[in-house]
Amino acid sequence: MHDPIAVVGTGCRFAGGVASADDLWDVVAAGRDLVTGPPTDRGWDLAGVTGGGFLRHALEFDAAVFGVSPRAALGMDPQQRVLLEVCWSAFEDAGIAPGGSVGVFVGVAHHDHATRLRTVPPELAGHLGLGSATSVVSGRVAHTFGLSGPALTVDTACSSSLVALHLAAQSVLRGESELALACGVTVMSTPTTFTEFARLGALSADGRCRAFGAGADGFGPSEGAGALLLERLSRARRLGHRVLALVRGSAVNSDGASGWLTAPDAGAQAAVIAAALADAGLAPSDVDAVEAHGTGTPLGDPVEVRALAAAYGPGRDRPLWVGSVKSGIGHTQAAAGVAGVIKAIGCLRRGVLARTLHVDELCQGVRWGPVAVLREPVPWPRTGGPRRIAVSAFGISGTNAHVVLQQAPPPVPRPTPVDPGLGLVGSTVPLLLSAASAHRLRARANLLREHLSDGIGGCAVSLSRQAVLGHRAVVLADSPESALDGLDTLDGPAVVRGPGDVGRGGTGVVLVFGGQGSEWVGMGERLLGASRVFADRMAECAGELSGLVGWDVRAALSDPVALHRVDVLQPALFAVMVSLAALWQACGVRVDAVAGQSQGEVAAAVVAGALSLADATRVVVTRSRLVAGLTGGAMAWVHASWGWVHAAVHGTGSDCAPDGCAGVWLAAVNAPESVVVSGTPEVVEGLLAHCDAQGVRAGRTPIGYASHSPHVAAVENDLLDALRDITPLPPRTPMVSTVTGNEIDLLDAAYWYRNLRAPVRLDRAVTTLLGLGHTTFVDCSPHPILISALHQNLHGAAGRSAVIPSIQRDDGSPTRLLTNLATAHAHGVGVDWPALLAHLPDDPVPVPGYPFDRARYWIPAERATRGQLWCPRWKRLDPVPADLRLLDDLAPGETPTGPLALPVTGRDTVAALREVSALLSRWRTDPDWANACPVVVTRGASPSDPACAAVWGYVRSAQLAHPDRIRIVHIGPDEPVATVAAVVGAGHQLVVGQDGVFEPRLVPATGASPAPDLAAGTVLVAGGTDADRALFANAVLDLGAKAVLVLGAPLPDLADVPAVRFADLDLPGAVAEAHPLAGVVYAGDRYDEALALHDLTADLGLFVLSGSAAGVLGGPGAVPAAAFDALARRRADLGLPALSIAWGPDEDGHLGITRLSTEDKRALVVAAARIPEPVQVAVEWDTAALRVWPTVPVPLRHLLPHVAPVEVRAENLLDLVRAHVAAVLGHRGDIAPGTPLRDLGFDSLTAVELRNRLSVATGVALPPTLVFDHPTPAAVAECLRAELA
Repeated sequence: MHDPIAVVGTGCRFAGGVASADDLWDVVAAGRDLVTGPPTDRGWDLAGVTGGGFLRHALEFDAAVFGVSPRAALGMDPQQRVLLEVCWSAFEDAGIAPGGSVGVFVGVAHHDHATRLRTVPPELAGHLGLGSATSVVSGRVAHTFGLSGPALTVDTACSSSLVALHLAAQSVLRGESELALACGVTVMSTPTTFTEFARLGALSADGRCRAFGAGADGFGPSEGAGALLLERLSRARRLGHRVLALVRGSAVNSDGASGWLTAPDAGAQAAVIAAALADAGLAPSDVDAVEAHGTGTPLGDPVEVRALAAAYGPGRDRPLWVGSVKSGIGHTQAAAGVAGVIKAIGCLRRGVLARTLHVDELCQGVRWGPVAVLREPVPWPRTGGPRRIAVSAFGISGTNAHVVLQQAPPPVPRPTPVDPGLGLVGSTVPLLLSAASAHRLRARANLLREHLSDGIGGCAVSLSRQAVLGHRAVVLADSPESALDGLDTLDGPAVVRGPGDVGRGGTGVVLVFGGQGSEWVGMGERLLGASRVFADRMAECAGELSGLVGWDVRAALSDPVALHRVDVLQPALFAVMVSLAALWQACGVRVDAVAGQSQGEVAAAVVAGALSLADATRVVVTRSRLVAGLTGGAMAWVHASWGWVHAAVHGTGSDCAPDGCAGVWLAAVNAPESVVVSGTPEVVEGLLAHCDAQGVRAGRTPIGYASHSPHVAAVENDLLDALRDITPLPPRTPMVSTVTGNEIDLLDAAYWYRNLRAPVRLDRAVTTLLGLGHTTFVDCSPHPILISALHQNLHGAAGRSAVIPSIQRDDGSPTRLLTNLATAHAHGVGVDWPALLAHLPDDPVPVPGYPFDRARYWIPAERATRGQLWCPRWKRLDPVPADLRLLDDLAPGETPTGPLALPVTGRDTVAALREVSALLSRWRTDPDWANACPVVVTRGASPSDPACAAVWGYVRSAQLAHPDRIRIVHIGPDEPVATVAAVVGAGHQLVVGQDGVFEPRLVPATGASPAPDLAAGTVLVAGGTDADRALFANAVLDLGAKAVLVLGAPLPDLADVPAVRFADLDLPGAVAEAHPLAGVVYAGDRYDEALALHDLTADLGLFVLSGSAAGVLGGPGAVPAAAFDALARRRADLGLPALSIAWGPDEDGHLGITRLSTEDKRALVVAAARIPEPVQVAVEWDTAALRVWPTVPVPLRHLLPHVAPVEVRAENLLDLVRAHVAAVLGHRGDIAPGTPLRDLGFDSLTAVELRNRLSVATGVALPPTLVFDHPTPAAVAECLRAELA
């Protein structure tokens, strides 16, 4: 037998909230029936839709976990989204971090996500295509998890996922994949399956599959998803992976030779079973049971029984037990095969054959032979061999699949892991937590608390094998009690917490090596005893040094006398730093660059590969011996700039060289306000006294010579001579020089003299490293003397940065370095945690899966009738005062800032509009007004006064173009403008009345009144297009009108309707012609005509205006639309019938809004006429899509969680970038500057959109590769800053 394929992990979602293999077993073991009625949240026409097993929350998704933007998530087929979740669960269940040579084989048979839509919002173009493409289903999984094996999508209808399992097993056996995901998924976006199979007579009347039962009348379509993670058994054992079951053999064939496309064929089914048994090397009698296809169709079940009896009957002396999971969860179609496998694995592991539901009597007319249906649970028969069960799946197209599973072999002792010798994890273990948000991080901690009973070591091992997300915390626990304490608070000295979203990839670090001053007696000794990696590298250093000095560097570490000698101290520091670097690297930390301060550059050169260890030891020994002979100098550190020190010593008029002159020289600039000086003892002492007098922190360094100054010229020739034959090497890792501030190419003898003589410019080196994109620095010294300087240099840098120590004075313990590794991990650095934990004796234990934080993503499809009616309501707000300036109070030439009141004084509509237009135009174009926030103030008895209404419509549109910059406030005729200052901070569209301050909110229209009585007269329909006139004529007929007069040319569809007549009259003539008038509908867009009809009519049952939602929300046409709404409100205030229907947009391109058909509008007119509200917005939208609108109108913002606005200003480039990133992806909330754009969900489509937006916003022509070349918001902002400079 070939090396069997092991199933090492499962993930699934089925009806009834089933979210794991254990959940499914609980359902099967309890005999629960999960079939329910059809879903009501997908907008289906439910006529003829029977029951089935439907996924809960099928339309919801945790986009952030998978790095999918909200816009992309909205365009994705729910099948793609559900599949990502179950694949995640399969990796979690296996305890294997995703990535590497993993194949993806997915069975999918439904393709109705996009086809259900007649129109596609432009914002989803591209996203919907990718989100619905069958090929992308498997590719999405591979890209999301970083998998490099084959990615195939399989569609053989109901056998798809079992065929996928067959292909996945073959891929692993051939060695093209080390592991493989075999998956299947079905989520029905439309009820097409029900309607089509109902025509074929194949559906069960109640949605239940009565497999092999006398009452079988068809199958019940259901939904579900499952994923199996496969691996060779030998590899699984070698790596200590748990084995759930074995795939002994599989086969696939077709019944195409039978001649009937949709009819099953017993001969073909028996043949595929025989082929699978041959592949497994088994006889028919070696298999104990079959998880059958068993759909419950009168045709299919008898054929399957005949095939089973024929294939498994020969040589059998006991029953062949047969069941079907479809009897409980329905027929999950493309996921049916994997559902059967997961159930079968549950049976194998528990030694019980679960019963099949709904089989009170067996189907008649079948020769059962050895086949026995599991009408009750049966303990697994004892056969003396391993348990075996086969699984069948047959596609309607004729593709048959059969898989033989076998009980997992007894666990073997866990292989003794290869101890990498890191030696940092002992009694204290790291419990790693990560999530896509801080909220979910807290949830993960809460869940983990309940799983500590199996031991913290096993939990630590399991957690180290999970995928790592952007929000991170590490609990360093030495007991269950300390673990609970840390998990309870996620705070305290034993908890390391990240700064926010650091991305899900592992970043590298810059190792920085300090100079003299970081030494302490005993440095490195505890690591020598605990870490083989550290000890081995120290031994290598000691071996190279032994030929140059007469002492062992390891012994010197604890010798206080020896460490007072500079010719011992510097080699000892070098050896410790090189060994610390080796340990960081052995822990999986990627070193992206190095730098060193003074003699720390020698260690940096070794780590960079620019010097061999042998040459580096020669440099450090020679250097230290030569400086040991120097006397007569002193050095001091000063917390001030060099300019201040230079002036203090030499005076402002000195003609000294930039780095000093006789008496004191610049030795180092560690940070702009942190320098080291060298000079004569007398001058240095005088400087220190001056610093003390001036309150400037300063002090002597414990160095008895004046390094980095002309004092060292005495050793130049000796040093050059001693090092003339070293062999510089091209660096493997970039090294930035603190001598030049640039990357180095050649570290020859001349360079090492400059290293001793020239000022150390750590500040310039850090600036260069930041420019190269490095933001995480590790002080690789025995004590972090550079931490403060590095922080100072990083202060103010764009994006997030971090400085992390290694060990510290008097605490060189493994736990100290472990804690700092945890800090690096929490800041986004990649760490090989499995290697750190490899030596633990603990086996991995089950830990909770990820608590997905799902949100709804669904584009409403066209239905027979669509649309909702909404009406504006005034919401009372608490007044919030603000520092408001009045326009009239500005002094000539004064530049206004903050809220600026712009009262509108024009009394008629035209004058008022001209006035507000001029004021806002000046604000947009006058640079002196750029920092003002206009507050337009209208005054009158009501905001529905004609001039006020027009201004409100105009300002609402301006607010959409300039979100959160413009406000409008209406006050009564006698209110002083100063009243505005007391309330303006409360909102953006305010009305101040005697009983409070109010802002509009759009809410679902409620209430009901009798339909208007239109039978006693004529309804006049005027204005609008032919389609508009036809719409309203039909609607008033629906409302009971007996006579309708339509102005304009006859309409073909209404020409033969007796109740409708047409006339070409002006409005007064039409009103006279229609006497007695029962109602008026004005479908046009001219306010003067609407007002004329108001003036011409009195006693009516109906008065309807056809307007636009722009009057309420802003946008094109907002002014006339607002005027229509205001007219309706004034009529209502007078007790007259009034209805302004504010239609949603008719054109495509509005995300989440579906264009209404004429039939939809007709139904909405009828409904609106029965609701006593003068203004009603008629629209079909998914309010969940509001979160991806670039600007949400004020009346809709209550439907969203409040998000602080981002002020987009050219001078604030990072905010500009973050705002556009959020808009492009549909994110609501803060975008962290350092978050990788790829983790946020950027792809090539959205990358180009961001480039286009930023180019328009800044006027800079940016390359299409902007996002790929500058992969974080901070990096993009720096690119823009450089371009604008």
